[in-house]
Formats: sequence, structure tokens, C-alpha cells
Amino acid sequence: GTTTILNANNTITFNVSGAGVILGKKVVDAVSGQATVRVVSTKQAGTITVVCTSGGLFSGTTQMMTVAGPATKIKVESSKLEVTADGNTTVDITATMLDVNNNVAVQSGEPITFSIVGAGTWDDGSVFPSSIPCLSGISTIKVKSTTTAGPITISCWTNGVSTQSVTIQAVAGLGTKFKVESSKLEVTSDGNSTLDITAQVLDVNNNPVTSYSGNVTYSITGKGTWDDGSVFPRSVPCFSGIATIRIKSILLSGQMTVSCIGSGLSGTSINITATPATAVRVGLSIAAGQSNQILADGSSSTIVTATLYDGSNQVVQSGNNVITFTISGAGGFGEDGSTEPRNVITNNGVATIKVKSGRVSGTITVSCSGGTLT
Repeated sequence: GTTTILNANNTITFNVSGAGVILGKKVVDAVSGQATVRVVSTKQAGTITVVCTSGGLFSGTTQMMTVAGPATKIKVESSKLEVTADGNTTVDITATMLDVNNNVAVQSGEPITFSIVGAGTWDDGSVFPSSIPCLSGISTIKVKSTTTAGPITISCWTNGVSTQSVTIQAVAGLGTKFKVESSKLEVTSDGNSTLDITAQVLDVNNNPVTSYSGNVTYSITGKGTWDDGSVFPRSVPCFSGIATIRIKSILLSGQMTVSCIGSGLSGTSINITATPATAVRVGLSIAAGQSNQILADGSSSTIVTATLYDGSNQVVQSGNNVITFTISGAGGFGEDGSTEPRNVITNNGVATIKVKSGRVSGTITVSCSGGTLT
């Protein structure tokens, strides 16, 4: 056993470590064999160790525990902040009860209720609020991703404690395919109209893969070209998983097909229709290589050409317009020299007619019209 030496007046030095501090002096003279200090707790729960020494005497040690106060709040954490949106990846959500000084309230046994919204479920696929028992102040639940990318927010609460939340992101998996879209599915075949084709990289569940940075190889067939008029396959870099290219119509109507492929990605294509341009004007001229002067011998001839133009003065090569030619003066149409109006259907935007001289010199006037054309 131990006996207090009442006449001892040694100087005692106290040292403290852990979750406490000495209030006042650390070096105290013994009175009637005893020296006393006051130890106060810090705001951190844990062990306080007090050691006292005096000259050549053996040191003395004692320990005490400080415990958390009543729970006043919840700290909610996730084992990771990103999961793959594959319908299988899981993450653990932990709610910890804390006192006012952020110590774990291990004595708290109140169940914690968890709720979930967004692109996730609980591990069993449900989404209803779930009440989980609290063990030593801690409650844990497992969250599973769906196949849709997006935020998942988990909130938790218990009686007398305000709700806290954590948000994790369900992100796309590896790119497996493209989604190809066009700014429009019809374009006028005027040789000038353009549209933009966009290829977006998707994962197996159709989530956009913004991390993909490879190249997309585009090819085009049919009634269109790239913006510079070429038709050779073209490699376009991806930015945030998207690659865009511009195509231009030609002077022929019909269908054009734009296809795209990428490394490790299945290819796909989109069809665009080039519609006939709208003719607004018809121009009349002597055909190339022909003369605007012929002999008045009843057999000499020349060729007159009617050409269709759109509002931009581009030749409208598509469509089948009917042009009505009329003639007056010293000549007629065709081999028979008839002066009756003639209807001619355009071919690639052009209608031609033969004009033959009569046997009397003079002026031959040829006119044409085409419905609403000027």
C-alpha cells in the first residue's frame, strides 16, 4: 500500500496531455504531503493524462476521460463523391451525431432517417426514406447509381437535429457510340445553304461522355459537300465529347448521308434531304456558240435558252418547270417555223428552243414565261 508522508513539503511538477489543461500553476509545493492542481477539459472528448514528478521520487500518473455532450447536429459524408452511372456502382453514406463542439456523440442511439433524390437509389433499388439505427453515434447506408448520369443528393435527420445533406455525382461510363444530330434535316439545293452536323459521344446507357477527347472521322455521300466544297473523309477533334462539322448543299436535289466513326466507338449516320431550290426569275439568252443574227432564207436557225434563277441569282438546277416561249417578227419555232407558243420542260434549270428565220429580213422577238417567274 501507500502512506501519505504528512511532513513532506517537496515541490511537485504536474504535466498534462490529451483532452485537458491545467488551470493555474503547474509547479506546486506539497502541504502535509499533498499538492493539488485543477485540471479542466478542452472541447475535445478523449483521455486526459496527468503526470507528476518531484526530484528523485518515482513519477505518478493518473488518467480520466472526457465525453461528448448531447447531440446537436449531424455530419454526413460519402466514401466517394463520384460513381459511374451504370446501375451497379455503390457508395457508403455515413451520418455521425456530433455535440456542440463536434465530438462524436457516442451515447446517441436515436435512429437517423435518410432520404434520396436524383440519379440514385438505396442498395435494394428503393428510393423511400429509410430509418437506420445509430450505433455509437454513427449510422450508415449504401447508395447505388442508376443508369442516368446526374447528381444524387442524400439528406439525413433525427429528432431535435437539423437536416444535413451530401451530393455525389453519377458520371457517364466509357464512350461506346455516337449520337448524331443535324441543325436541320432539310437544306435547299442552291449550292450555298449550310447546316451543322454534331456527333456526341455516349456511354452504353446513352449518357454524354464529356471526358472523351479523341477524333471523329466524318464521311459524306450524296447531294452535299463539306463547307469548303470537298467530299473526302475528314477528322474532327472532340471537345467535351462533341465534334461538329458543317456541310453545304450542291445544285442538285436528293439525299445526302453523313457518317461518323471513332476509335473504340460504333459508327452511325444521319440522312439529310436536299430540296429543290425555288426559282423566282427566268433569264433569256442566245445559247453558247449560237448567233443572234441569222440569214433571212427560211432555213437558218439559232438556239434560245431560258435559265431559271433563285433569289440569289444562282441557277436552279432542280425541279421540272414548264417554260412557255412566244415569238413574233421575222421567224418561227422549230423546223416548221410555227409562231404558236411552245411549252418546254426545264432540264437542270435550262429550257431551250430552236428559232428559224423566215424569208423576210427583220427582227425576231422571243419571250418566255413560267407561271409566277419574272
